[in-house]
Amino acid sequence: MKKLFLVTAIFFFSSAAHADLIFEGYYKITKENIHIGYTILRFEYDPAKQEMIATSFIKTAPQYSDLTESYVARANTGYQPISLQFTSVDNTKRKTAISAKMAGENLVGELITNGPPKKLNVKIKKGVFFSSFLPFLMLKAGLKTGLGFTYYAITEESGEVQEGTANTGKNMEDHRGQKVFRVSNKFMGLQYSSFISANGEILYVDSPAQQTSTELTSKEIATQGMPLPQSILKALFGAV
Repeated sequence: MKKLFLVTAIFFFSSAAHADLIFEGYYKITKENIHIGYTILRFEYDPAKQEMIATSFIKTAPQYSDLTESYVARANTGYQPISLQFTSVDNTKRKTAISAKMAGENLVGELITNGPPKKLNVKIKKGVFFSSFLPFLMLKAGLKTGLGFTYYAITEESGEVQEGTANTGKNMEDHRGQKVFRVSNKFMGLQYSSFISANGEILYVDSPAQQTSTELTSKEIATQGMPLPQSILKALFGAV
């Protein structure tokens, strides 16, 4: 039943078949030094529609909430929101789904959380973007050491607009032999730090409050011993 719910939702909102790939990465999720799941993150550009597409899939092990979560966020080339589709199911049988698109200056659609659909209608002011595109906005602002970046972004998990901050350290740091920016982030009431490459790729995220870390790695390492729901992945990414 969980798989049917997700596949049905994703089928209508999968990424464009002919979009140009910008980035795709597999991330290993660790909690207290235990491998608990993985994330697949893909960024694409659809030249026909002139749209940026962010697609994410998260899967955790059955003993760690058995979370299956995905979203597809679309924006124009100026990162102004166009549409959002989000689905989430865990082992409590709680199901969340969002289907929304811009209508004028508002993000309008439906929100389902274990019950009948509720209307979603959120005012989107100029400069607000989907949180997934933060690295691109930082690049656009001129990613450098000592950068202070305050923003308002839409959370893909709720469709709400939240204030956030992202501040780079005074010096470049080393991460596995690569020079990176250390970014101190605050968003959705959580503080976390991340390592970002000079071209905006997120390499590592540490969230002390949640006692979790996420690191870019190979597909084999990220998904080792974890469920791989092929029907969902095919519907979402086409091929992984």
